[in-house]
Amino acid sequence: MLTVLGVAAVGARYFPGLRVRAFDVIESLASAAVFVVFYYYGDIAYDKVAAELGEHVAQIAIAVVAVATGAFMHWFKRRNLMLYALIEVAFGVASAFSISQSMNTSSILLTQVAALVGCAFIVSRGLDNLALTQRPAQ
Repeated sequence: MLTVLGVAAVGARYFPGLRVRAFDVIESLASAAVFVVFYYYGDIAYDKVAAELGEHVAQIAIAVVAVATGAFMHWFKRRNLMLYALIEVAFGVASAFSISQSMNTSSILLTQVAALVGCAFIVSRGLDNLALTQRPAQ
């Protein structure tokens, strides 16, 4: 959550065109809270859903949540591209650090390398979106 506030504060200072509305900050904080809750309690929730409804339903639920999150982020991006871009870069950087913390020399997995490549892509897209907001309207 602090990352979202920090991105908004830094973005507002260094990017004068950044329009941060209260609703955008509330949306960002709510999204960050959901990710934090899933990070810490996701395995517990998954185990409960899998025990009650079965493993297959739990997997489908994860896919539905992922698609719904993507749809929400698309809507958020359309509303405020600059804030979205800053959050996108922060998410890519935070994810890269998180993934690299789990790596060691004895067992570097292909999935970890692929995830780091994905983080690089997220940062690249975020910087590209940020550059789009800096271009004058034609």
